Amino acid sequence: MSKKSSSMKEMVRAPSSTKDKRISIEIHSDNYITINKRPVPVFFSNLETPAVISATVTFETDHDCQGQDVEINYKAAVIYEVTMMTGFHAKMKVPFNMQRKRWTMNDLVRPSPGTVAAGKYIKRVTTTIDPLWPSSGTTAANFNGMGRVQYTFEAQFVKLSMGAQSPILATLPFEVWVVNSILPSDYSLLQNVPKPLTVQAPGKKPDLPISLTIPNQTLQFHEQVPLTVHVESFRKGCKRFGQNIVVLSAGFSVREKVNGWIRSGAGVDVEFFTDASQIVIREGWPQNTLGGWTRTVSITLPTWPEINASMKSKVMDISHSILFIMKYKAEKDTDKKAQDVIVEVPFQLVVPRRNMQAQEQADFLPIYSTADAQALLANDDSVLPGYAREE
Repeated sequence: MSKKSSSMKEMVRAPSSTKDKRISIEIHSDNYITINKRPVPVFFSNLETPAVISATVTFETDHDCQGQDVEINYKAAVIYEVTMMTGFHAKMKVPFNMQRKRWTMNDLVRPSPGTVAAGKYIKRVTTTIDPLWPSSGTTAANFNGMGRVQYTFEAQFVKLSMGAQSPILATLPFEVWVVNSILPSDYSLLQNVPKPLTVQAPGKKPDLPISLTIPNQTLQFHEQVPLTVHVESFRKGCKRFGQNIVVLSAGFSVREKVNGWIRSGAGVDVEFFTDASQIVIREGWPQNTLGGWTRTVSITLPTWPEINASMKSKVMDISHSILFIMKYKAEKDTDKKAQDVIVEVPFQLVVPRRNMQAQEQADFLPIYSTADAQALLANDDSVLPGYAREE
């Protein structure tokens, strides 16, 4: 077997073996991404074309051996790992299983009860991804916790021990990367009918009325978005009324907010946010203006892995917003009297649609082909097992 084909098998299986027994999973895809320096198969899905994932499980034994069955388990789950804020720090994983499936090998040869004959056994299983489920992803780690969306396959060879099944061999969780787009096929036409959203700076402070407008309430990974800032004159009745406005600094942030919780009597609710992208614009802001001004600035939204799609589940919600932050003063004020204002506009961040027939790279995701994955591994002398995140 050539080095390339051997490397490809190493790439797509999570093996576990003894001297005379082996069990493995193989999952093939036309596209891959790199996670922790390991190629991971990618599957794209949309409302019209759900992704179908096929996994091939192989069990081999050189001799007749004790054992009951080969089990194959698939799980689509949202997992939130929260740090319990008690007298001491303790971590607790809170899973929400969107789907679970279990298969067994039907063709095992059993010379006697509890014994499996020597041989090579293969089973192929498939599952269809619901495109309304969240895409794979991992939130930024925080002292309060972190969350992730995982699609994994596992296989194990089990025996009966004291009335319960006990694994003899087991693969690590083999993760596949699912990319779901909830945008309809005619979304490009719907974009021509914008649904802008404008948010004012909260309350009567600052004394300078400011608003931020985004063109649509649903935005996509890596989309170029025009943001319109409108600043009015100082409020009538305030000390700075009638003075010119001086902008000292201004910029935008794209914020990802994570809400995770445990449903229990002493429930723990945690919330944290990460500014996935910060853009400081130092030039071009109108200066010494009396009657206010309007300026439109275009920014490019971040993409995975810097940010995740918006989602809701029973254990974790992810939401997004764009912030405009400005430091300003009146013309007669010193810099020490400058004020800060923040305007935050919420929006839904979604995965773009991808041409399911095309094999070109998606701009919002750094994917590469099977051939590229083979070449990558052929130049790597280290052993590259199938990627599996520690549970």
